[in-house]
Amino acid sequence: AVVTFYAYGQEFDKELTKAQLAELATEETTYSGLGISPMYTRHKFAFGEAALRIVPYCGETGLVILRSLGGLFTGATGINDIGGPITTISTVSTVVSYGFASVLLLIVLISVNLAVFNLLPVPALDGCRMVFVIIEWIRGKPIDRKIEAAINGIGLVVLIVLMILVDLLKL
Repeated sequence: AVVTFYAYGQEFDKELTKAQLAELATEETTYSGLGISPMYTRHKFAFGEAALRIVPYCGETGLVILRSLGGLFTGATGINDIGGPITTISTVSTVVSYGFASVLLLIVLISVNLAVFNLLPVPALDGCRMVFVIIEWIRGKPIDRKIEAAINGIGLVVLIVLMILVDLLKL
C-alpha cells in the first residue's frame, strides 16, 4: 500500500508492506513538529533548486520552533519536549549513528534554533539589545550602560539556570 506523508508543503508517497502498515495502525499516525529519523527519502535536486529550497525550509523550521516555544506557555508543549545541553549532546550522539545526511539536517535544525532564540527579546540575547536600541532611538538618548549591563547579567544567569533545570527535571 502507498502512504502519503506531508512535510514542508510537499507531498511524499512511500510504499509500505502489510507488516509496516499494521505497525503504523497500532501507533499514533500523526506528528507535528521536527524530528530526525534513521529512515528518510532522499531527493536529488540541482544546486540552484536546492539553494532556493533552503530558505523556505529554514523559515518553516523557525516557525515550528516558535510554535513550540509558544506551546510552553499554552501547555501544548511539555517540559519533556524540550532540552538543554545534556539533551542536545544525547541527540547529537544518536543522530550521528543515523548517518551523514541526518547530521546535516541536525546542523540546520540547531542553527535555525539558535537564530530564533537569539532574536528573542530576552536579556543577554541579541533580541534584548535590539529592544535597547529601539528605546534609545525613541528617547533620543542612550540608556545608562550600567543598567543595561545589570539587566543582561541577570538575564544570563537566569538563562544558564533554566538550561540546567530543563535537563535536571528530565532526569
